[in-house]
Amino acid sequence: MRVTFCSCESEAVRLISAGLFPATPKLPKLAFTFALLDLFEAFLLECQVSAQDFVAAIGVLSDAKIFEVAKTLHVPHACMKFL
Repeated sequence: MRVTFCSCESEAVRLISAGLFPATPKLPKLAFTFALLDLFEAFLLECQVSAQDFVAAIGVLSDAKIFEVAKTLHVPHACMKFL
């Protein structure tokens, strides 16, 4: 998904307005839906699922597409476990 930015507001504000949470506050290249964050919170609080395990499960469900995208964005290997 591509989001068009304008100089009237920050990229982070624009993403939040579009229902996405930016991975970084400045020049974000990756964002998460609030639904995904809510799902992670539920698994974290109710099942004590780590971020790494949650991402692994999402990877299985999405046929590992998230890791392919991360590689094209040149995400450092150490950060991959948080995607």
